[in-house]
Formats: sequence, C-alpha cells, structure tokens
Amino acid sequence: EHLATSFGTRQIPASEFGARWKEVVAEQQLILSELESITSPREFLNHMISKKGPLWKQSLETYNATKDFLKERRKHGMELQGQVDQLYLKLKEVKQSIDSVQLKKGDHFRSVTDWSSEDYAQREQFTTQISALLDIRREILGAIRTIKAKRFELERGEQTSELRKTIDEIEVRTLAERLQLMRVAILTTSGLQHTDHRPSAWWLPMVDPTGAWFNRIAETTEIYTQPL
Repeated sequence: EHLATSFGTRQIPASEFGARWKEVVAEQQLILSELESITSPREFLNHMISKKGPLWKQSLETYNATKDFLKERRKHGMELQGQVDQLYLKLKEVKQSIDSVQLKKGDHFRSVTDWSSEDYAQREQFTTQISALLDIRREILGAIRTIKAKRFELERGEQTSELRKTIDEIEVRTLAERLQLMRVAILTTSGLQHTDHRPSAWWLPMVDPTGAWFNRIAETTEIYTQPL
C-alpha cells in the first residue's frame, strides 16, 4: 500500500519500478524533511494546499475563521474579567466604608450615657448609612454574578464548545494525515533502500538449490524493534 502511494499507481512494470525507485526514495526523503520543519496545524494545512490544491483550502479557511472568532471571544472575555476586577475593588472599598461606619456607630454608642434626641438621630444616621452601603454591596455582588455568567457563556457555552470541537476535528485530521505521510515515507525510504542491499528470497533457490544458503540466512537473522 505504501509503495502504491509513493509510486502513484497500484500496478507498475518491473522495468519502470527499477528505473524509478531511487527517484521515489528521494521524493519521500524530501517529504520527511518538509514535514520535520512544519510545527503547527496551520503550517501543515498551507503545505497540503501547495501539494494538493483546493482540497485542503476549505479546512484552512474554516480553521482560520474559527480561530479568529474564538480569539475575539477570549478578548471579550478578558474585557469582562476586567470589569469584574474593577467591581471587586469597588466592593472592597464599600466593605471598608461599612466597617468604618459600624466602628463609628459602636464608638458613639459607648460614648453616650444620657441619650438625647440628637444622639438618637446620630445613631439613626449611622444605621441609614450602613443600610445604603449594604444595598450598594448587594448591587455590586449582583453585577459580578451577571458578568461572570456572561463570561462563562462566552468561554464555555454551547456555541464556544462547538467551535472548539471544529478546531479539534481539523487538528486531528491534519495530525492523522501527517502521520500517514510520514508512515509512507519511512516505509518507502527504509524499505526500498534495505531491499536493494540484500537478495530477495524468491531467487535464493535458483542460486543454491540445496537450501543451505537460505537456512543460514534464517539462522543468523536478528530481528529488533525501532521506534519511529
């Protein structure tokens, strides 16, 4: 199968095979070199467009458009997070104001022994201030929850999940195609070169009808695995 891919045909005359195999090996070695220099799915898609034309163009356009859209959503999400950060700073200020008024209210309560109408009015003023600050605090917390919900939907909602799924599918497809190209190239370059360096078993009986040579090859052959 890998040779059919490398030679571009499933059937080939032996004479043509013998004349072309070194050229095909060189072509596959070039493919390996090109693939080694590619470091991203976008680079691979551009590479495939240059090799196979518009077949991969739609994938690249979809990939770029989806990436750009997700980038804008992330940018919007960071803007929302900036709003949340500002609200937390404001919430901290409100909390400090509440603590300050409560402290003043307590000091006032402990400082008065004979309560007058003015003292009651002052205490009521403290209570009103605290109540107003608590209302502001509730509004800020509500705004924070609302903005966080918007950001969650923006970054992890159904639409964003579908967009990320599209990206994943394209990247998996490019990886699978890249691995297939590498597999064909490695099998072709290694296989044909090694085959050229040793006799093929089918003609051994013609050279040594006794089978001794073949048996000796079988006895001395060492097999090992090598990661690709």
